[in-house]
Amino acid sequence: QWPELESRLFRDFCDFRAKGQSINQLWFIRAARRLFAELYPDKVRISSDGEKIYGCKFSDGWFSGFRCRWRIAYRAKTKQAQKAPIEAQPSIIRWMQFNRRCSQLRLGERQRDIGRYYLCNIYNMDQTPLPFEFLDGKTYDFKGNKTIWVRALRPGWSKRQATLMITVCGDGVPRCYPLIIFRGECVGANVIAEQLHYHPRVRVEFNSKAYSNEDITLKWIHHDLKWATDFDPTGNLPRLVALDVFAGQKTPKVLKAFKSLNMTTSFIPEGCTSLVQPLDTSINKILKNRISQLIDEEMDRNPNKWDDKAFNVSDRRILITHCVGEAWEWLHRERKDMIVKAFRQVGLTLPIDGSQDSEIKIKDLP
Repeated sequence: QWPELESRLFRDFCDFRAKGQSINQLWFIRAARRLFAELYPDKVRISSDGEKIYGCKFSDGWFSGFRCRWRIAYRAKTKQAQKAPIEAQPSIIRWMQFNRRCSQLRLGERQRDIGRYYLCNIYNMDQTPLPFEFLDGKTYDFKGNKTIWVRALRPGWSKRQATLMITVCGDGVPRCYPLIIFRGECVGANVIAEQLHYHPRVRVEFNSKAYSNEDITLKWIHHDLKWATDFDPTGNLPRLVALDVFAGQKTPKVLKAFKSLNMTTSFIPEGCTSLVQPLDTSINKILKNRISQLIDEEMDRNPNKWDDKAFNVSDRRILITHCVGEAWEWLHRERKDMIVKAFRQVGLTLPIDGSQDSEIKIKDLP
């Protein structure tokens, strides 16, 4: 009945979504009323109370029909970014140019896999939240139910977070153990006894915020990253690590530690990690889905243990380390090609002569 109105409303919707803005039903109603008054002023009158009365009621039925006609669906958020991809393009280009310059051979150096770097010496490190309980906000349920409830194992566990700190290599070979940072202190006989049951190829740290900081980053550099190479680390072969601009990774002590290993730090521009960080573009989601799946399988195998609440935080931490360790091994065994591809698509492991730059693929960018 109001084709011009709907066409304009749809164009406005497209413009807002292109900027990454979240839109709900109230936004549509407000925008539709504004456009209606602009396009059909003779169809708007003022009531005795001073309120505008529109020739269209913009009811739920109208809104449902509008969504159907213009193929608009209510979707769960999949990514949250500070910049629209097109706005981030200049920063991404500068970052890629920096990586390409760093890969150029220095005087007296010989050609390696990627300019001056071996593939095993190109890394991406990231920290990602790791919930105690994976409740993703959606579940299958009966049609028509107005209340969809999901039971948490323990009060507050759906909000209790750990941090998973992971490092992948450009050739897809696992060289750094995953590191889990739990909230709390590593003190007391019970916690020490608990550590004996952790997965043998997962490292664990504790702090009050369950988040990385300068001390944990320094430990990671000296205890993990230093040895994550196929060559003698004392040989000081050049290395490249891509990581985000988290403050704990940019302190003078941390930068000095990187430099001591002849390691160039490639800090991904703020707001661009979801677009050009290999771990963020594809790997993290698959890894966390696998961790969640392994936890669910364990609960299915031992329902009495987990349903009867005959467990404590220590049991849960032990379970998480084993599921993270198994998921990490599975990722590198079953998804090695995906890891290699993620590095190539952001240009980190492409030939420095530009001959294969056609493989660069940044989501939502030309």
